[in-house]
Amino acid sequence: MTRTAKRLLLAASGPPLLLALLFAAAEALLALRPDRRPCFLVRSGHGANERIAASGRAPTTSAKLRTPEFAAQPPAGTIRVLALGDSTMYGVPFDPPLPFADWLALRLPLLLPGRAFEVVNLGASGMCSEDVLDLLRESGSVGASLLVIYVGHNEFLDMNLPRVLDPASHAFRRALSRTRVGAALLEMTMQPPRSTMADVVNRRTLVHDEPLIPPEAIERGLETYRSNLVAIVELASGWGIEVALVRPVADAWDSAPHLSCFSPSTSRAARAAFLVECEAIRVERRALEERAERGETASPASIESLLDRLDALARVDGAVALLPWERGRLLLLRGDRDAARTALREALDLDGYPWRQLPRGGEAVAEVAASTGAFLVDAAPLFDAESAPCLPDQRGLFVDDVHPDRRGHELLAEATLRTLAQHGWIAPAADWRFADEPSIEEYRIRSGFRPAAQATSLAREAFMLLGASQFDRSARAALRAAQRKLDLALTIDSGCAEAHLGCAVVAAIRGEADAALAAIERARARDAAIDRLLVEPWESVPAMRQAFEATGLAVSEGKLARQR
Repeated sequence: MTRTAKRLLLAASGPPLLLALLFAAAEALLALRPDRRPCFLVRSGHGANERIAASGRAPTTSAKLRTPEFAAQPPAGTIRVLALGDSTMYGVPFDPPLPFADWLALRLPLLLPGRAFEVVNLGASGMCSEDVLDLLRESGSVGASLLVIYVGHNEFLDMNLPRVLDPASHAFRRALSRTRVGAALLEMTMQPPRSTMADVVNRRTLVHDEPLIPPEAIERGLETYRSNLVAIVELASGWGIEVALVRPVADAWDSAPHLSCFSPSTSRAARAAFLVECEAIRVERRALEERAERGETASPASIESLLDRLDALARVDGAVALLPWERGRLLLLRGDRDAARTALREALDLDGYPWRQLPRGGEAVAEVAASTGAFLVDAAPLFDAESAPCLPDQRGLFVDDVHPDRRGHELLAEATLRTLAQHGWIAPAADWRFADEPSIEEYRIRSGFRPAAQATSLAREAFMLLGASQFDRSARAALRAAQRKLDLALTIDSGCAEAHLGCAVVAAIRGEADAALAAIERARARDAAIDRLLVEPWESVPAMRQAFEATGLAVSEGKLARQR
């Protein structure tokens, strides 16, 4: 090699080599400081005393684990069940003993007497399938015999969208975060998370002109979801752990598609006429439902007329997700439950912001279970049977569009346990003593559930419904459902501060300032600092602030009061 060639080679290789050396030196120096690399779990102790705890530096913004600390191995002779997943697994909006993982822990010892069980719930809000896979890798087998997975509603949540919109950039940031230098750089340059999609959804635009998540990104997200589930099952199976994949459930009835979009081929003039007619149909459908709720018979001719008008709109643009949802509402009003379910499923599939799991996502769960040998838990038949002749909705079995209510969690546990028995997990199906179990009411007593806590949980359910209403007084169904929850909470505990607070919010949304102030005074009588629960949403949720201000109310100096 000539001298000139050597110089050129040195010039070309020198800067990258220098950067690599500087990076290695910085990595070594940062090793002397507390580790800031994101992770879910940290370990401490050794041998029988080894424990695993939440790290306090989780990779996701809201990953507060339900079980913050646990032993690395179960007690001798104890069968450990590891429950991983999203906010439904965590139990939002409930605390133990309501989440379905707690019901598993309560029922397993009575169903299989003579055996000891331990259920470790590592559910956390905001988790997507990639997070669950990462968490499982960090935890290791931890002596578990069974892994129960419930995840799927957050694959397209705002904070998870970079995974599907720009996978290369996301992969680079993940790789960078695994180094101390990279983690420090990312921490220094971190920006507050923006809720671009949520902001658009909250504008309540009936139909958008174009999708905000490209169709190819949705397909990519579904494929990633599928591959992550496969990886979860294969990892657990390699450790000798059985896996139960729970098919996510969601309310398709009360919650309209979060984002409907026109097809590119629909002209601007056609879109304008479409929106006018669609809004007119919605108004007339609501009027029919309100009459039905009062016990009046809905006019069959009116229902058929609205269905014909929807069909006409579908001929203009059949890609608008709102159309099959409106059709589903009308079909159930007509008494055609199966056709209504089919239409609502179509609306979910067309939803342009699918934070409720798409039906195709549920199919992916079933396909992965079939291909890997995992147990498939499908609670939908139990939800359907419980809600007949209606469909599962926020008036029963859900507190919002994705989170089951108290009874919904009991049904998830029932479906899981029946599936485990069917597959002979731990013992043959004949040895599972379902026939000898106590009643649900007796189980609730045994769980240690207290009336005051029950009332608070009901109030929290109502808060979820109020959020779903987007603080819009025209969202009558959500407001009525919230009021029913609050009334039940006050029947159980007349002094429940959270329930009185919820009544104040409902009154404010409805424009009843005096009633709102009277309710907040009743809440303060039990909890003088109850107004604190209004401060954060007042500052961060424009729709709530606008609703209160329209009623002449404001949160000023940390208190709800009349506007000055």
